Amino acid sequence: MILLVPSDPLNDRRPDEYFASDAAAAKELDWTVCLVDVDALGAGDASSAVRRLSRISDRAVYRGWMIRSEHYALLEAALTAKDVRLYTDSEQYRKAHELPGWYAGFRSHTAPSVWLTQSGTEGLLELVKTLPPGPAVVKDWVKSMIPTPS
Repeated sequence: MILLVPSDPLNDRRPDEYFASDAAAAKELDWTVCLVDVDALGAGDASSAVRRLSRISDRAVYRGWMIRSEHYALLEAALTAKDVRLYTDSEQYRKAHELPGWYAGFRSHTAPSVWLTQSGTEGLLELVKTLPPGPAVVKDWVKSMIPTPS
C-alpha cells in the first residue's frame, strides 16, 4: 500500500509538517510513502505533482489537504500512468467531497440545501424560494455545514 501525502512547500523532499506523523505511522506499517506537490496539482500539473513517484504497481491512499474534484481526477490519471491505483477513485471522491453527491444520504443531519448545477446566478431566486423561511447561507459545495441544534 502507498500513502500519498503533501510535500512540504519549502522542501519538496519531506512531508508537509501537518502530515508528517501520518507518513511516519505508514512507514512503521511498511507502507510506501510518496510525496505529492499539491501546489503543482492545484495548478493542473499532475505529472509534476507526482514526479518523485516511481512506477509501482500498487494501490494508494491520498491523505492530505482537500483538493478540488477535478484536481483529484488529474491525480488519478497521473498515478494510473505510473501503474498506481487510488483506493478511492475520482468518481467516489467527487461524490463524497461535493454536496450534491452526499446530500441525499445526510439530508436528516444537515441544513436544508439547494444548489445550482451551472455557473452564475440564473435561477437562484426561484431555487431559494423552495427553502424554509429564515436565515440562509450561500456557499460552495465542499465545505461542511452543521445545523444549529433546536
